[in-house]
Amino acid sequence: MTPNRKPFLYYKLPGSRRIVPQTSLGWVIFGVMMIVALAPVVAQPWIGSRFPNFLIVQMIMVPVVLIAFTIIALRNADVVDLRSDATDLADFRQWQAERRKSSKRK
Repeated sequence: MTPNRKPFLYYKLPGSRRIVPQTSLGWVIFGVMMIVALAPVVAQPWIGSRFPNFLIVQMIMVPVVLIAFTIIALRNADVVDLRSDATDLADFRQWQAERRKSSKRK
């Protein structure tokens, strides 16, 4: 990982926003978030039978984990703002294609 590259990319597109893992650290953070968010869902049949209030904990925990991930990702993201006009979007598509070509060569 190069020192100037952040773990996430935050795309601001017309009508949508996307947070995408960019480096291996970003993918690790994303994977940990998925495991932490989905663990209570998978464990519900076993833990729920012993602790009836576990569903309430699960309903609170999953949104908190997702919101925390979003905050962490936004703080550690390179922002690509494409909302201004179509010229920026065309330039971005060209940059993206060049980046894909250069990554395939390595």
